[in-house]
Amino acid sequence: MGGNSWQNTLHVPGHEIKNVWMNATSSGYFATMSIPVLAGRDFNERDTPVSGRKIVLNQSAARMLFGKRNPVGQQLKSFGDKDTYTYEVIGLVRDAKYRDVREADPPGGYVAVSQEDIDKKPDYSLLIRIHGPAGPVAAALRDIVHRVAPDVPAPAITSMDALISRDLISERMMTMLAVFFAGCALLVTGIGLYGTLAYSTARRTSEIGIRIALGAQRLQVVRMVLKENLWIASAGVVVGLVVAVMTSKLLASFLYATSPHSPGVMALAAAVLAVVAGSASAIPAARAAMIDPAAAIRSE
Repeated sequence: MGGNSWQNTLHVPGHEIKNVWMNATSSGYFATMSIPVLAGRDFNERDTPVSGRKIVLNQSAARMLFGKRNPVGQQLKSFGDKDTYTYEVIGLVRDAKYRDVREADPPGGYVAVSQEDIDKKPDYSLLIRIHGPAGPVAAALRDIVHRVAPDVPAPAITSMDALISRDLISERMMTMLAVFFAGCALLVTGIGLYGTLAYSTARRTSEIGIRIALGAQRLQVVRMVLKENLWIASAGVVVGLVVAVMTSKLLASFLYATSPHSPGVMALAAAVLAVVAGSASAIPAARAAMIDPAAAIRSE
């Protein structure tokens, strides 16, 4: 179970008061959300209103409040709107996205639903991890709620993928538009590269004709032209990759669940450009191999 989130101030004796995002959760929340517990423990049934208030901090909050010290077992105070509580830190979890997938992971604290006043923060959500499509499970949950509490309106049920897709719809539309224009740019690049290489090869007609007249095999001519043209294209690919790596930080805030420095993406881009360059070089190389040496020398 996950609860409503709110911003609170936490204070470690002898240190400044810090603002931290708070969330009320139940036992099993971290496992359900795939948030690893790095130290200490999760909440359990022994965390009751009379057992003393407990809190789990994420890495950013622990670093902000305790520096390099181990936060587990430490005490801190929470200053709310009206009440002041003393919490014992029982666990440390990995940072996770909190309110927006675009934002950096904020300092956060998790408190037990069983120790909070539900009347003050009544907005809670039930989180379920499933294997397979979400549709049948959602229908079964609505049926269960209707049978248990027929007077309660049907709950809003949605998948985490749907929530993330809704938040990222503008980025995904921009991505589709960028892919379209990138495809157009790649097509124009291929045509321009073909024209440049064809012109460069045509200017060497006399040289190639002399090589063939002196005994060069046509396959050797093809290899020579391809090699020289691909060297030129490779230099462009290297420069492009360097520029891409240098500017990739500008795209970091627009990416989710992927890295702007992904080696696979860089390798794929380089491979696509190599294929385009090879294809653009193939026709001029084939034409060079078909040159009639006598006609080539005579034209000069």
